[in-house]
Amino acid sequence: MLRPEDPYSEEVTSALDLPKRLMVDPRVRYLLCGSAVALIYLGTFTGLELTAPRWGYVVWFSVAQVVAISVAFPLYRTWVFASRGSLRADALRFGGVWGTSLVLSALSLPLLVELVGLDPAVAQLLAVVCSAGWSYVGHRFVTFRHRS
Repeated sequence: MLRPEDPYSEEVTSALDLPKRLMVDPRVRYLLCGSAVALIYLGTFTGLELTAPRWGYVVWFSVAQVVAISVAFPLYRTWVFASRGSLRADALRFGGVWGTSLVLSALSLPLLVELVGLDPAVAQLLAVVCSAGWSYVGHRFVTFRHRS
């Protein structure tokens, strides 16, 4: 019998059940939401960098971070991890986990652009890819981990 908490159970009743089974897994939901947030972030950053380069990539990095966190927190909290914890506590922990990635990106961006010579959009893409694993682990085990 297929159990909802076991998305990788051997029994498959139909091909239509596979998407339902996969959506039970928070890793799959994170992959979908995280990809959407990354696209929003990179689209915001790149779009602003291309249309108003005189402001500089550091300004657009900051704007893109605000846009991305505004989308990520509610999605991760309600859909990916289905948190029922305190909104305030979740938000504070989320800020800590997100802030770690933000600091690492903020430090790596000028190094990759100024020292290595990468385009700012490429540098940001690398930073996003590198922080994805940390972000999942941090949000899963720190931000939205609630004791019963």
